[in-house]
Amino acid sequence: MSKKLFKLIANIITLCSIGYVIYIGYFVFFDKSVTPEDITKIYPKMGYAYVSLAIILITRALLRKYRIL
Repeated sequence: MSKKLFKLIANIITLCSIGYVIYIGYFVFFDKSVTPEDITKIYPKMGYAYVSLAIILITRALLRKYRIL
């Protein structure tokens, strides 16, 4: 696979991950949940979003380090 294709795939995955964090963040900060059950359902999703973003950013850093991107 060429460098351009790797870069395109990495950019798409990064944008999707950032979009997911923003989407879940909307529900945490602006959509005030009434019941404690709703709140406890949202926070693990936010954790998954941040973990996925961290993994993507670490992967991008490693790919740049080894000059794949």
